[in-house]
Amino acid sequence: MKLKVLDQDNIRVIGIDPGTIAMGYGVIDWDGQNFSYVESGIVIPNKSDSLPLRLYAIYQEITTIIDRCMPHELAVEDPFVAKNVRSAFTIGQAQALAFISASRVGIDVWRYSPAT
Repeated sequence: MKLKVLDQDNIRVIGIDPGTIAMGYGVIDWDGQNFSYVESGIVIPNKSDSLPLRLYAIYQEITTIIDRCMPHELAVEDPFVAKNVRSAFTIGQAQALAFISASRVGIDVWRYSPAT
């Protein structure tokens, strides 16, 4: 399934704040002049599951959200690496799930630093 942008002034964007304990998302529309809220939420896999099972649960839910909302673009926050490099790698794995979910339907992916 490939999504098609009908009009560059009418764009739907899904933003992802990646994580393996909780992954936040928000969907907005842009009509060329105004933003409008579509939906937002948090994907929370079972904390007691192993990391691979949590990642799979996140992938399934993000894929469902993308299929339901049909965004044209995806914006993902890059992991912030301070002192805990292991956490940054884990967040990077969650970020990759968003990339894969978007790529399977041809959505452009944009990466942003946490400060942006």
